[in-house]
Amino acid sequence: MIRKIWLREYGPFREAEFSLSPLTVLVGPNASGKTMAMEALRRVKAALDEAHADIYRRDDSQPDREVLERVTCDFFRSYGRKTSTSENRFIVFNRDSSCFFFSENGEPPIEESRVALPKTLPVIKLLKFEPESLRSPSYLDPDELAIRANGYGLATVLADMKLQDDERLEWIETQVKSIIPSFERVRLKRAQVRRAAETLAGNELIFDMKDAPDLSPNVISDGTILVLGIVTSVEAATRKGKKLVGKDRKAHVLVLIDDLERGLHPRALSDFVGCLRRMTEEMNVQILATSHSPYLLDALRPEEVRLTGFLEDGSATIRELSDHPEFERWKDVMSPGEFWSTAGEDWIRDVKK
Repeated sequence: MIRKIWLREYGPFREAEFSLSPLTVLVGPNASGKTMAMEALRRVKAALDEAHADIYRRDDSQPDREVLERVTCDFFRSYGRKTSTSENRFIVFNRDSSCFFFSENGEPPIEESRVALPKTLPVIKLLKFEPESLRSPSYLDPDELAIRANGYGLATVLADMKLQDDERLEWIETQVKSIIPSFERVRLKRAQVRRAAETLAGNELIFDMKDAPDLSPNVISDGTILVLGIVTSVEAATRKGKKLVGKDRKAHVLVLIDDLERGLHPRALSDFVGCLRRMTEEMNVQILATSHSPYLLDALRPEEVRLTGFLEDGSATIRELSDHPEFERWKDVMSPGEFWSTAGEDWIRDVKK
């Protein structure tokens, strides 16, 4: 599990450090860096994956500094802020507290860990689902059986689960029903899907709701389709992770979810958080999400909440609830959502780290 992230000269952050729990939710005002902080690991992982085959020379003895510099500059260059390139760092603390970093001056990761860094980072899945993409009939090539970041492909992934391992689909339906009691099950049917100049045989979702069977996905609420998409994507990502790392190692998956509470009734948020927490406990998955909902925070533990805010110089930072000077007084009488609604984020600028 990723334990801590340290960012320097990255987006609105001049220097920020924050720890991660199995389930972590970032909250704060607009433009305070929630999404950028959440996506930091995905961005560096993507850069590593793209360039991994080219970073090292064929004898694997020395890194190709030109490629290293290109990869790290693409990721670390600050948005409009001119700084010394040798100052920019990205550090990942893994479970045994060793750390790895890249710098813009082309230095390789420390501890001669040029192979260890890509392997240390988990399988990372970013979810920025759009309800209409989740609802749409879909076709995916056999080597592309994964829900895309916008949600396209949900029907095809579920159809593959139904074909390969029906128990996986039943497990997903059980989780969704624990959050949306009116949900009964999801079924699949064949549908024509247009791609470029082709017409392909894809899949479409059909919903059975309580006292309302055979419903088109177009009449299903955004909250229901989003929950189905998130639970399916987490399950599929952990299954894919196991294949990538092999039987001898545990698959660790980090799922990034933007606007976690979208489309859900406040009363369903507690059940949703409970479902996500169970997945982190049972499936070796870590979840990092953003939210704007105090109702969702009410279902979280204080150690699962991180607040973004601004310092006096206008840069952003990230704090834990326990950093508040009155934390010990309110922790047993107020929920995280109640505290956030009352205290806001202005106190962050006065906290010294």
